[in-house]
Amino acid sequence: MKLLVKMFSKLANWSFLGAIVLVFNLFLLDIYSIYPCDWPCPDCSDENFVKVMILSDPHLLGKRKGHPVDQFTREWEMSIAFQLAKSIRKPDVIIFLGDLLDEGLTVDENGFDKYVDRFEKIFSIEDPIEKIFIVGNHDIGFHDRVAAYPYLRKRWEKAFNSSLAKLVTIKGIKFISINSMAIEGADFSLVQEMENYLSVVDEQLTKSNLPGDPILLLHFPLYRINDDICHEIDSQKGQDRLNNFTPGVESLSKRTSDNLLERYRPRLIFNGHIHSGCVVNHTKHDSQEWTVASFNWRNRQDPNYLLLQISPNDHSIVKCFLPTEISIVITSILCLITLCVSTKIMGKLVDSHSPKSQPKSKPKDNKKKDKENHKPVSKGEIKKRKSKEKN
Repeated sequence: MKLLVKMFSKLANWSFLGAIVLVFNLFLLDIYSIYPCDWPCPDCSDENFVKVMILSDPHLLGKRKGHPVDQFTREWEMSIAFQLAKSIRKPDVIIFLGDLLDEGLTVDENGFDKYVDRFEKIFSIEDPIEKIFIVGNHDIGFHDRVAAYPYLRKRWEKAFNSSLAKLVTIKGIKFISINSMAIEGADFSLVQEMENYLSVVDEQLTKSNLPGDPILLLHFPLYRINDDICHEIDSQKGQDRLNNFTPGVESLSKRTSDNLLERYRPRLIFNGHIHSGCVVNHTKHDSQEWTVASFNWRNRQDPNYLLLQISPNDHSIVKCFLPTEISIVITSILCLITLCVSTKIMGKLVDSHSPKSQPKSKPKDNKKKDKENHKPVSKGEIKKRKSKEKN
């Protein structure tokens, strides 16, 4: 029993030390990646410039698809990276471009509430940072599901302070958020409801006297045939970039895309959905579209996010990469090996400098002594002793 307790205690100590090493390793790797990636315009100290952090597709796993170990690992990685980036860069605004929850459309009400609580713990954002959440297909489903189950959309809008379409103005910069799954499809009532929301946005823009064109935020990319026109370092590779997009599934239709470009003439468009990066210049409308790669290591080896500095008349953008998962695995293994070896070396050094134990002395044989003391004495010996005593 004592041996089992000793083994368990040793295992617990090693597990604790190993966990500390892994956290410290990821922390250092994130610092190494995040700290050098600064705001693109450090000299833009004008109050008109707004600092915006943009990320997409975190895909928090649910109970159906994700293994608990996989779920814990990904959320732990994302939480450390996000909190470090937020603390170091101190943005004014943080934007999530959809698919916050991987199984948001399948969980019941209680499960959804727990899902939202997990998201808010992992991606906690304190005041006064503004936040904008765009809904994705994994949050509420594609068009047919959104139309068939309106409660999916409404509970998400309530939890994340969103709507079908919304104009948000922050420090003079106009952001238009749009529900990609509701803007087009077979359900006339949903499309008409979406049009009513867009009309409100039109009216708000008409009444606004703020300078500068708006920023368009949505989950689906605008129409493009495929990703063969994308040449970013995080764009799709190989055959994947040649696979044609299905309008309404991988992108918006050409008609809807042209309508949004004509209607709002946005200078910048940000979206996600395909988990890979892309930059498209819509020269006819003087607009630039950025498709942001996934922030989750489960979806790609090199997750990233954008840092945007924007004023009514100018903007700068930089893409910040997180450490690759292979680098995290290799350095974690090296750290654990180093911990194991150094612990053994330290143990040997301690043993070599500790005082040697003295050999135990043999106990005296008292029985033998007693026997000697109780030997029979002869009469002659007794007389000799008495004569000595007299003298």
